[in-house]
Amino acid sequence: MPIQISQADMHHYASAIWALARSECADAQVALAWLILNRMETAAGAQKSDQNDSNRYGNGTLTDACNSVLADEGLSSEGRTPCKTGFGDNEYCRAFSVACRVWNGDQADPAKGALDFHRHDECPDWAADREPSALIGRRFFYP
Repeated sequence: MPIQISQADMHHYASAIWALARSECADAQVALAWLILNRMETAAGAQKSDQNDSNRYGNGTLTDACNSVLADEGLSSEGRTPCKTGFGDNEYCRAFSVACRVWNGDQADPAKGALDFHRHDECPDWAADREPSALIGRRFFYP
């Protein structure tokens, strides 16, 4: 059974997916949703083991993981709340559906445990010597 999640956290999770990939294919949304969860779990594990680099992906909460992914894409978490998007927006509804399916484990991780990503039309320094695990939508994903 999945860990319980608050309605506010689920809306924040869906809003992050919406902000990152609202016009992309479902696979791209699923990959980003998994990347957020992978970062949350990695940060939570780092917190438990007192690793010094635990701040890279946040403090182990879903909100921090969402915000770290938004920041990597150059987006702010401000203005990405359900009141700005919400169920009247079809793309938000798709993102919310993806968030629910990934959170419940009903959707496999197509990016194979990825923690990092970048758009396919750029190559940041950190990616130069790394092999991506997947190209999904317009992003490369890295474990």
